[in-house]
Amino acid sequence: MGECVKRIGTIIIKSLFLIPDRDAPIINAAWTLRHEIFFFLLLGSLFIGRWLCSIVFIGLAVATVLNATVMHYGYPTAFFLSPYNLEFCAGMVTAHYFTRRLPLPFPSAVAILGAVVFLATASSLTFTTLVGANAGIGLKAVSGALIVLGLAERERRYGTLPGLGWLRYLGVCSYSIYIVQPTAISALLKLYNFVGLRNALPLYAAFAALALTTLAVGIATYWLIERPLHRLCRERQPVTRVPTLAAEGACP
Repeated sequence: MGECVKRIGTIIIKSLFLIPDRDAPIINAAWTLRHEIFFFLLLGSLFIGRWLCSIVFIGLAVATVLNATVMHYGYPTAFFLSPYNLEFCAGMVTAHYFTRRLPLPFPSAVAILGAVVFLATASSLTFTTLVGANAGIGLKAVSGALIVLGLAERERRYGTLPGLGWLRYLGVCSYSIYIVQPTAISALLKLYNFVGLRNALPLYAAFAALALTTLAVGIATYWLIERPLHRLCRERQPVTRVPTLAAEGACP
């Protein structure tokens, strides 16, 4: 009994402070935050020097690939050399490429290629065993970088992309979707099994129905919980007026 209470207490503390652990955090979606905390700690090397930051992240990417393909170290090394590091590194390469205004021919084609690879990888991971989990994360990192880079470059050249308001809307709701989706998927699967919907639909149709209803739950969570909380916080936050030069009589 004492060991059980001690273990539960340890899980609670590590979940609260996002400390890496074998056990999943109490809020399941917070597992990604553990990787983000590690990434931001490493990103602090940028304040020491750009070259040091480059060396750190190139070394991290190489070590991550080696651990996923050759070394296969277990926990805790597996956490610090997680394949998810590749997604962060791909994001940094994308930002560096874009901000340096390096040439990118056919940005629309680059974005489409990234989308095709991303969807093919996601479909393979969901419905087949052709792509392994580690390879899938790497492919999603590369394809996601191609999508972002291609769309950003196209927008810089030709202006705001038309017809993508729905993506911006999903971006507004994304945090609520991210938080509730593990619980929503679990609950909806139980509901689908109870009413017999899971076996009544083809596999792809059942997956699409599950994805869309989970998305709807996330959007509803934004409107019913997150958005009202944001408004409440803004109303209670005191407004601080910064004096301007004109107000102080320094300007005519």
